[in-house]
Amino acid sequence: MFDVNYRGVDARHVSMKLGPVISASQALNVPVKVSDEKTVDACADGDDFYGKMTQTEFDGFGTVQRKGFATFTYSGASPGYGYVGLVADGAGGVKAGAGGKKYHVVSIDAANNTLTLDL
Repeated sequence: MFDVNYRGVDARHVSMKLGPVISASQALNVPVKVSDEKTVDACADGDDFYGKMTQTEFDGFGTVQRKGFATFTYSGASPGYGYVGLVADGAGGVKAGAGGKKYHVVSIDAANNTLTLDL
């Protein structure tokens, strides 16, 4: 049986400097925010996010996915489908947030607490 796979669809990436928190943790697949000039860092609870950290390097640079379909873990109640306000949850995932930027959520895996959205 066939299924829809969004991996890599319309993905666009940008190289950025790493802030101290993301640099120390080397965390991947987490939401990040712009924290300084050409620099991204880990999001705190309730932060709007800039993109998804896809690669970190020990030279202090990393790759952030800025566009296309991306999968994140989510916390709390399932955010639902369609245009949904989302913010970072401060633990490497996202959550529904009334004041958050709206993203088009196209897939939710409730068993694994993941969602796929269009950045």
